[in-house]
Amino acid sequence: MEFVRETWSFKVLWRLLWLVYVPFGVVLLRQRVRWEAPFPRKGSVLLLANHVSFWDPMAVAWPLRRGVRYMASANLFRLPGVAWLVRSLGAFPKERFVKDKDSVLTLVRCYEDGQVVSLFPEGLRTWDGRTAFVGPGIGRLIKRLDARVVYCRNLTGHLSQPRWADYPRWVPIEMEYSAPVQYPQEMTAEEITADVVERIRIVHEPEHVRGPLLGWRLAHGLPSIVWFCPACEELEGLEVDPHNGSRVVCQHCGGAWVLNVLSRLKGEGDAPDTSVAQASDVAKVAVGSPPARDRERLESEGIALSVEEGWVGRIHGKGDVRELAQGPLRVTLAGLEITGETPWVLPYDQMKVCFVDVGNQLQVRTLDALLLLKTGEQSVLMWEHFIESWRKLES
Repeated sequence: MEFVRETWSFKVLWRLLWLVYVPFGVVLLRQRVRWEAPFPRKGSVLLLANHVSFWDPMAVAWPLRRGVRYMASANLFRLPGVAWLVRSLGAFPKERFVKDKDSVLTLVRCYEDGQVVSLFPEGLRTWDGRTAFVGPGIGRLIKRLDARVVYCRNLTGHLSQPRWADYPRWVPIEMEYSAPVQYPQEMTAEEITADVVERIRIVHEPEHVRGPLLGWRLAHGLPSIVWFCPACEELEGLEVDPHNGSRVVCQHCGGAWVLNVLSRLKGEGDAPDTSVAQASDVAKVAVGSPPARDRERLESEGIALSVEEGWVGRIHGKGDVRELAQGPLRVTLAGLEITGETPWVLPYDQMKVCFVDVGNQLQVRTLDALLLLKTGEQSVLMWEHFIESWRKLES
């Protein structure tokens, strides 16, 4: 269990980081802040924010001028060179989708020590600005601590560099902070959780953003989230135009779209206008429920999705990954399987969840392990949707 008191050295480090961040946050990111009330200068605060970008920890903390402790994904601490940085920033690890008692105890001790403790109730970064699932544990935590809560909403961070995008955009970072909230004792944990969701929710497709908006190669990475053609509904049909990095073209029907910095797709000719969020939703509908790339193959062979060059390994505590199998990887009626020299099978009832974590790694949490999957050139988001849909249906 990790615990760092808010010592003078910790305060000095944060002030130095604050000075370093000023030209980056104010000038480059054009970070703008609106306050409902002054942020508490002393005492315990639980700072809750929506999670829209890689820069959220610094972007959320910079306006406060107080050191902040973070609950962060344990996978960050497994990346070479990153663990030292995030620990220096006051972060402590939390394993995804398991009961991590040490992490919760660290959070409680830091809060009771009078510190600012920040966490992102969604857990994972959003792909398009929409609020992800918020588990019931946040309401129980607030009630247990009788916490003084301040909410931060990052309104445009998902536009400055969408999680799926290969390149950033120059979009102002607009943030707003609530007045401190103290929930009455009669409120239930479920009611508190529902209020948390409403307070971090944003308009993910804003009509207007102040200031000049610039971007380049906007479509690079788009096929990973829009993994089908909005016109002909062929899977993995979109490719980035080699002559225009903000344009995608379907290799099946020839439909073309130009993407702007607000994540909207302008269709050319008969191609329909849409947005990244809408197109990703339609993709999930297009593959059916339960999803299948080819219905005839599903009925004849029991295979919903496959890739010829798949790989699976087991992630160990410090980030070491041990290969379990490689070869043709398949989503079947019974579970995941690899056929080849070292056959491997994972039934759905052995899975707890499939998710995409830091570095766009496709991971599966089983009853007793954390696995890493590699799907070649195919979209990890498409694989996540297929695996999760079948897991929920069959487990």
